Order: sequence, then C-alpha cells, then structure tokens
Amino acid sequence: RMVQIGIIGRVFGETGAGLYYRAETFAVMPQRRVISPLSSAFIPSLSRLQTDHLAFETLFRRQISRGNVILVPIGALFCVCPDFVVRVLLGPDWLESIPILGWLGSLALSGLTASCLTWAMISAGHSRELFFYRLCSTTVVILALLVASRYGLNELVATYAISISLLSPIFLSVVVVRFTPVSGRMMWAVVLENAVF
Repeated sequence: RMVQIGIIGRVFGETGAGLYYRAETFAVMPQRRVISPLSSAFIPSLSRLQTDHLAFETLFRRQISRGNVILVPIGALFCVCPDFVVRVLLGPDWLESIPILGWLGSLALSGLTASCLTWAMISAGHSRELFFYRLCSTTVVILALLVASRYGLNELVATYAISISLLSPIFLSVVVVRFTPVSGRMMWAVVLENAVF
C-alpha cells in the first residue's frame, strides 16, 4: 500500500496521493471487516485438515463462497456506481476520486479469494514458498506501476487494480495447486462459481 502511495505522491503530488489514499481506504474497508475475523477461524481449521484432502478442499471452497456473498455485491457497487458511492458517502470534496474508486472496487471483488489462497498456503506449511511468490509478484507490480505512472493517475490505478485483483490471484492459484491439497479441478470449480456469482 505504501509503495503505490509513494509513487503516486512522487509523480502526481499530494492531491493525487490524497485522492488515492481516500478511495483505497474506502474500497478495502469491507474486506478488512470480513477477512480479519475469517482468517482466525479458517487458518487453524485448514491446518488440521492437511492430511484429509477432500475435507481441505471442501472447507477451502466454502470459505470463499460464504465470504463472497457479502463482498462481491459491495465490490460490484463500487465498480459500477462509484459516482453514487462517492457523492453519498464521501461528499462533493472527493468527486475526483470517482474513477479511482471505480477501479479499486475490484479489490473488494477478489480480496477474499486472494486471502483464501494465502491461507491455504500458510495452513499447508508453505509460508516460505508464499514469501518468495510475494517477493516476485510485488517486484513485478512495482515495475508495472512505475511504467503506468508515465501515462496518468487513472492508468496507474487501473494497472494496480488489474494486477492485484485479476493477475495476482491467477498466478497464486497455480502456486496453491502446486503446494497444497487443493486440486486443479477444485480451483476451476471455485473460479467458475465466483464468475457465475
């Protein structure tokens, strides 16, 4: 979070950084309220199921579908109606953050799924592999942001949103299938279920 704010502040000044910070804080608030309590319940539960692959997969799928019942509608509202959300909840002083919130709404759409992928890695005892994945993915995202910053604030935010909400979960799901009891078939089922949702 601090990296993108630093890049935005450096390139677009305090106003751009302020607009981004406000919109991003608002966009991720719902998922923080949902994800934090769920992590304390699901990580220990998944850890106990490492040897029972079917139960591990079932719980993995359940935790994504249950949490997304709350988060996906909120994320969709942010993406589709950011002007309404900003005007009603943030006020007229923040109208310039409308396109930013529209892009960052995708974080609420995919935030729980990405967190569940992370929990699967941790509970299966592959924190080290997760660390190296995060190191590589963060480096790629920072490079993408530096390139996108040449084109404008909205382009930078779009690049960040696409990287975090679409590309990162796709690549992390490959890592999860490789190192955890979650099978490729189950991962496809989760993806299709959330796409239909």
